[in-house]
Amino acid sequence: MDANPARAGVRRRRWTRALEVTVGSVVAVALTVTLGPMSQSATPAPDAPVSPRNGTYLVEGHGHGHGRGMSQWGAQGAAIKGVSHQQILSTYYPGTALGSGSDNSLIRVWISDDNDNEVRVAPTAGLTLAAGNQILQLPGRLASVAVTRWRVRLVNNVAVADGLGTDSVWRSVGMPVGSPIEFRPGYGETLRLVLPSGAMRDYRGDLQAVRDSGTLRTVNETTMGSYLRSVVPTEVPSSWLPAALNSQAVAARTYALWSMRYRHRGFADICDSTNCQAYRGVRSVSSAGRVTRTWEAAGTDRAVATTAGQWLSYRGAPALTEFSSSNGGRSVYGGLPYQPARVDPWDGVAKSTEHAWSATLPVSRITAAWPGIGTFTSLQVLSRDGQGEWGGRVVSIRVIGTRKSLTLTGAAFCNELGLLHRWFNLRR
Repeated sequence: MDANPARAGVRRRRWTRALEVTVGSVVAVALTVTLGPMSQSATPAPDAPVSPRNGTYLVEGHGHGHGRGMSQWGAQGAAIKGVSHQQILSTYYPGTALGSGSDNSLIRVWISDDNDNEVRVAPTAGLTLAAGNQILQLPGRLASVAVTRWRVRLVNNVAVADGLGTDSVWRSVGMPVGSPIEFRPGYGETLRLVLPSGAMRDYRGDLQAVRDSGTLRTVNETTMGSYLRSVVPTEVPSSWLPAALNSQAVAARTYALWSMRYRHRGFADICDSTNCQAYRGVRSVSSAGRVTRTWEAAGTDRAVATTAGQWLSYRGAPALTEFSSSNGGRSVYGGLPYQPARVDPWDGVAKSTEHAWSATLPVSRITAAWPGIGTFTSLQVLSRDGQGEWGGRVVSIRVIGTRKSLTLTGAAFCNELGLLHRWFNLRR
């Protein structure tokens, strides 16, 4: 979900000042929705302990991700059936309303992979450095040496900018500055961030060095539209049908607005990982300067433009529009009125390896994860949520060994062992 035009002429408006809500503008779909945990007559009894066969379990499962809110594969399935993006959104987030805003508003994204306490940028035409009311045009050469990198680093807890030449000597530009400071591109240019690994990424907008409790953070400030142009194709395939891509664009925009309002840190509004939403800028570049991947795509650019400014509100505020790859045919209650548990008739329409999956689980992986149990003997599912095949998603599971046994949540068990989701069944 990312993209950003040149900085010139962009007004620094915040979404919270420019949001309008159109109540009832989302069309309802005639599907049964339960606004709370789905209940059955009884909670399933614990499964019997299951021992492996030949040192391996066969695991059958449904879904990938947390299962709350919108299923991305479900949205694609709905699009295949001709459902509009408004209907898709009103079904996955019932009770929300469609609002309008401006994609020219700014968002600050924490670039979490740049974690070496420096911000390094490759030189580009028109590059400037700004700190407060100080603006410095960054030259292409310092003391007759071509600059290959500009950086900001902390020296005695003061941010200092300098340039790296071909002789690998840092030469200060004589401008110690306070935090935050910004690298700004020339008109129509992107900025190329150099990561600690040497790989690089191109971003629209500014790249900021922001001091946070003695650490120098890297923040990309860009427009909401530019941000979404990267996020949407990073989250879903850009080849999907327009209704699915439009749904993803609106859900991603709304999630960003929710984060800006409720979850933002002092130095950024949102992060760039799947802990928030995946964001990779315009393109990835190798240390040798070769473009390895372009993140923006024509299909998702159209989706961002088609839905420009559209977001989902609940009682006038941005909704928490969580989404995951596949719910396996049943969504999970998320604790909010618009995050119901419900049967999903769309997840499974489009063929995927995430709606229904299988995996082998060797005992060696289990013992490596929990060596303190002694010799591993068996697994026992203790409780499920009662929703669907095999009694539903695993709530708790016991790992049994000769020395001791451990009781884990289904989510913790899957995260440790790399299983796609906690809706699974064990077979010998």
